[in-house]
Formats: sequence, structure tokens, C-alpha cells
Amino acid sequence: MPSYSKSFEGGVFAVAARWRAVVLVAVLSAVTVFSACFYAWQGQVREHRRQVQLQVDGLASAINQRLSHFKVALEMARGLTVASENVTREEWRKFTTSEGFFERVPGAYGFSYIHRVPVAELDRFEQEARADGVPSFSVFDTLLYDPVPYEDCAVIKYIEPLDRNRKALGLNVASIPVSSETMWRSVDRGEAVVSRRIHLQQTGQGQIGIVMYHPIFPVGADVNTVESRREAVTGWVAASIVMDDFMSHGWASTWRDMDVLLCEKTGLETDGELYASPGLAGESATILQAPRQSHFVSVIPVGGWTWELHARDPNPSVSLMTWPVIKVGVAGTTTGVLLVLLTWSLTRTRDRAQLLAEELTSSLRQSEQRYSLAVNGSQDGLWDWNLTTGTVYYAARWKELLGLEDEEIGDRPEAWFSRIASNALAEFHANLTSHIEGKTDRFNQEIEMIHADGTTRWMLCRAVAVRSPEGRAVRLAGSLSDITDLKHAHEKLQTMAMHDRLTGLGNRALLTERLRLAIARAKRDPSYRYALLFLDLDRFKLINDSMGHAMGDRLLVAMAERIRAVVREVSTVARFGGDEFVVLVEGVRDVEEAKVLSERLLSMLSKPFEFDACEIESTVSVGVVWSGFGYENADDVIRDADAAMYQAKAEGKARCCLFDSQMHTRVVRRLKLEQDLRRCDFSDQFCVYYQPLIDLGSSKVAGFEALVRWDHPEYGRIMPDEFIGIAEESGSIVELGEWVLNQACMQLANQTRCRRNECQRVQASTHARGHDDGDP
Repeated sequence: MPSYSKSFEGGVFAVAARWRAVVLVAVLSAVTVFSACFYAWQGQVREHRRQVQLQVDGLASAINQRLSHFKVALEMARGLTVASENVTREEWRKFTTSEGFFERVPGAYGFSYIHRVPVAELDRFEQEARADGVPSFSVFDTLLYDPVPYEDCAVIKYIEPLDRNRKALGLNVASIPVSSETMWRSVDRGEAVVSRRIHLQQTGQGQIGIVMYHPIFPVGADVNTVESRREAVTGWVAASIVMDDFMSHGWASTWRDMDVLLCEKTGLETDGELYASPGLAGESATILQAPRQSHFVSVIPVGGWTWELHARDPNPSVSLMTWPVIKVGVAGTTTGVLLVLLTWSLTRTRDRAQLLAEELTSSLRQSEQRYSLAVNGSQDGLWDWNLTTGTVYYAARWKELLGLEDEEIGDRPEAWFSRIASNALAEFHANLTSHIEGKTDRFNQEIEMIHADGTTRWMLCRAVAVRSPEGRAVRLAGSLSDITDLKHAHEKLQTMAMHDRLTGLGNRALLTERLRLAIARAKRDPSYRYALLFLDLDRFKLINDSMGHAMGDRLLVAMAERIRAVVREVSTVARFGGDEFVVLVEGVRDVEEAKVLSERLLSMLSKPFEFDACEIESTVSVGVVWSGFGYENADDVIRDADAAMYQAKAEGKARCCLFDSQMHTRVVRRLKLEQDLRRCDFSDQFCVYYQPLIDLGSSKVAGFEALVRWDHPEYGRIMPDEFIGIAEESGSIVELGEWVLNQACMQLANQTRCRRNECQRVQASTHARGHDDGDP
């Protein structure tokens, strides 16, 4: 009985101890399962927020990319204004209505050409604009904002499409505070910039939008400093963007399940609203006040300030009953049961742990796949260089840009460097080394690389170094972008800016640059000689007026072809403007060689031109200047060649004339006389002489000829043969003739009055003598 009692008690105690252990393991298992489920749920929440943030960042990247498209479009528009010295309304319309132009920049409401006009020249500007096809053109200030003071007007001269932007035509953008600040900020930065939010006047509904401005500088202008750029700017090209269209086009369907708000941020607080998705329904403030777990923000830098893209998660709460949470709960519960069952737990716990590890590995692999998809979907080729191991990771897009397959390139940097053009490799290594050593904040360089098909492609390479706490670079991460099309477009614009569109010859800018280089070379090498030939067509205005401008253009093209056929390939031939051509001949032995070339040009260009059934005969006058005069700048050379050409015209046209120093003196004297003739008072400096006209039959004076003389205060007595021609060319001949006629008539009237008074005095004296003599 006692033994039975002891065994019973021992069994009870053993069962109790066993249950205590089971209960302890069960409690620990329950706590562990609950904690694991909670952390699994937290991981799902974080993953959900990361995915939403990726979507918001993707939208911000798309917005930034679309703004870059507008910058490219404005750069092309600026190139048009530089290539054409005076852009016409038709040229602007054809440019902006070219195929696919607006499709490449969705959201654009209009593209405008803004001309900088001094206030004193507004009347002339309005008259020119009205004569250009808009009779109702008028310059006006804004009515939507309180205008700001301005020194020069910035008038929208052209804007397309004109039908929906007609209200903005003639608008003085300088009177709009936001636009004025943005335009001058673009001049200060020397690039295209975006304005703050503005009510677009031309939409008729005052829609919220922005305007991107790009300054226009003349070819050859000094743009190295802010002051020089502000002085040189002649206007702007601008793109008006309606934010609703800008945000809704193309990608709106991707984000229709998410409420987004785009705002400006210029300081610590968020400023004006640029766009709100339809789901907000006028409650934009609610997205800013949304709880932290459902509020997402992405920052977009736009130059000078930033935009903030706010988004509200439509499903901010993540359910506890998700498959990963359930899996963790089941696994934890099973593990707890297995721990209680000691005989089974040792084997099954390891298997369950392995299964859980596989599941976690699969989840990690899926995360890596998502990251890989994001990298491959980018337009840039990403690369990551581990400087410690010397290995490089090349993304699939990086290889695609160079036409490479995965197995064609390994993980060494040499495989990359071997594809860089040899002429750019040294500079690439120098800049990369400088960044690795910490001398520059970022690595940014345009390089030429060899494509798999053998062609050369332009690439933009960017990188940032990751440094250790000691400041040593341990890693380089960057991207590779194909900018070949952009480089080719830039080169094409440069060619257009330096050549005449009608004849294909160089223009004034190209000639001036070549002449400047020739002058510099002549200073360095005394044996080097050059000559400049200035050609002007005789009677070209008559041909234009009688046969039309189309025939005049054909004649100019034919003249250009003949000039190119005569001169050497090393010579520069340029159309200087209108009917003027200039030939820069380098490496001449002496001035006689230049004169021989001039005679050949005269002979070739004097031959008739045949166009269809029409034959045109035209000659040229040539002015010749050579480097023996020791010129210092190109403008002086062109000026003297022009003077020599005018001397050739004065001597009878169809000939060449070599410039000499006396010719310059005569030109200066003639210019001085023309200026003095416009400003002088005829009564102070001019006098009238009279030449009698004798009747040979009666030997009596039949009349007289009034002759004018100029008593110049500096040159003395000047005869009519010198100043009459100047008066005719300047238009002063009519006023001078009227003055001479008035003077002659007035002096004749005074002379007649004196004679009448003398006759009356004589008659009175005779009558008085008759009475004294007793005459009746």
C-alpha cells in the first residue's frame, strides 16, 4: 500500500512535471508563433509600402523624363532661330507643325517665339508684325496678374497652334511676375528652366500650367558671364504646358487606382498645387494630411526648386490573413507541437526549419527578380564596380546598348575599356581617376564607344563613388545612356547655324570665324598671306523686281556654283547677305595672284545664265583686300573690302578694285558728309550763286541759273559734284532743292521790290522838278 502510494505520487508528480514542461513549451511556442506572425505581417506591410513607393518614384521619373523631352524640343527651336537670322511666321509654323512634333511632347498647349523689344521700339515692332500677316497684332500687358515694372518688353511674336493660342499673341510676358522672373533666370543659367505655377491666359479658362523658357543668343555673342548673357539675349522660345494634359496623357491609366497630388516646393512648406488626380475631387489637402503609413512622397528637382509628388495608398491596411503570415503561424504551431512530442520533434523540427529556409530563400529570390526587372526596364544601362575585388556588374540594358550578349562580356573592367574609342580613353581614365581620388563630387563624361556592329555610338557615362569611413573609394555605381541621336542633332544644328540655306555656302558667322583664324595665323607666320574678295551683283534689284524673287534665288544659286568652280578648295566662299558674296583666299603669294583670281571670277560671272527659256546677263563688282595692310580684326578687313567694291561700282561696275589707304579716307569723308548733310541747317552752311543766261540774238539777259555751294565748317567750300550724289542717295536732295528754290524766289522778290521803290522815288523827284520849273 505504501509502495503503491509512492508510485502513484511519483506518477502524479511525473505527469505534473511533464505537463508543466508541455505547458511551458506550449506557452513559449505560442509566444514565438505570435511574434513570428507579427513580424511576418510587418514585413508584408514594409514590402507593400516599398512597392507603392517604387510606383510613385516611377511616376516621378516619368515626369522628369517628359520634361527633358520639352528641353530637347526647345533646344531644336532655339537652333532654328539661330540658324535663321530672321525667323518668319511661316518657318515657325512649319517647324511646330512638323510630323509628330506635338506627339513627342504631350501636354504642350503651345510653342511660342518671344522677341525682346525695347519700349521705345514697340510702335515699329507692331507695324512689322502687322505687315507680317497679322493686321490686328497689338502688344498688351497681362490682365490676370498685377504687372511688374520692366525695362524691355518680351512680346510673343509667334505662337502655334495659333487657333487655340490666339489670345496670347502679342502678350508682353515681361509684365507677368512669374514669367519675367523665369525668363531672366533662364538667361542667368544659360539653359531651359521651368516656371512656377501660372494661369495660362490663352486657354480661356485660366487652367493651371507651367511655362518652360529657353534663351536665344546670337551666334558669336559673349555668353561667358551673367552680365554678358543678359546684354546679348534677343528673345526666348517657350513651351506652355497644361498640367492636367501633361499628367493625364499616356501614363494616367497606370495610376488610376492611386490618388496623386503634384505641388511646388520652394521653401520649407509646400506651395501651389500643380495637379490633383480626379479621385481627390477638390480635396487636395486630404492627401497631405493622410496618415504616415498611407502617404508617399517623391521629390522631382526642376532647377532652382523642387516639385513634390504626393500619393495616397488606396489599400493602406495589409490583412493579417495573408499567406506568408499563415505559413509562419502554421509552421510555428507545428514546431510547438513537435517540441511537445519529444520523440518526433528532433527529426521533424530540422525538416521544418529547412522548409522554412527554402521558403525564405524563394522569397529573397523573388525580390532579386523584381529588382532585376526594374533595372532591365530602365532606359539607362546600370553598372556596379567593386574596387576591392576588381569585378564589375553589367546590367542587361548596359549590354543591350552596345549590342552584346550575356556571354560576350565578363565581369572585368577591361572588357568595358576595350570598347572605348582610343582618342577618348586617356581622358576617360584621367577623369575617372580624379573622381576616385575624391577630387570631383561626381563622374560625368561623354565618350565614344564601339558597338557590336562596328559603328561608333556616343554614350553619357555617370558615376558616384561609395567611400569607406576613412574616405577611400571602395565601389563605383553608375549608368550608361545612349546620346548618339542627341549629338547628331546638335551637330546638324551647328551646321545649319554656320551655312546659308539657299546656296549651301558658309554664312557671315562662318566667314568671320575663318577670317579671324587667318589673321591670327598671319601674325604668327610672316610668310603667310591671305586675300579677301567682296563680290556684289550689279543690277540685282532690277532682276528681282522684273522677274520675281524666285528667279533671283535661282540666279544666286547659279552664281554660287560658278564661284565654287573657280576658287580653290582651300578657299572659303560665303554668302554675306542678299546679293553679296565673299571669298577668303588663303596662302596667296602676293596681291597679283588675288587680282588674277578676281579677273577669272569677273570673266566667269559675266557669261549669260540660262534658266529654262530665259537668259539673264549679270555682272559683278569686286573689291579686293590683302593681308599686307596688317589687319588686327576681321571687321576691318570686311569693311575695307566693301569700300573697294563700292569704288569699283563708282568706276563703272563690272570690274575689280584693289583697296588702298586713300580709299578709306574717301569713304570716311563721304560718311562724314552724309551725316552732316542730314543734321545741318541749310541757311547756315549753304549759299546760292546765280549764273546769267544770255540771249545771243539780243545780247540781253533772258534769265539766270541758281547754283548752290556748301561752306562746310571743317572741309571748307565743297562743290556740287561732291555732295549732290550724297544728297540723292540719302534722300536729302528734295529738301535741298526746295530750299534753293525758296531762296531764289525770295531774293528775286526782294530785288523786284527794291527796283519798284527806286522807280517810284525817281518819278516823284521828276514830278517835283517840273513844278519848280513852272510846268503846268
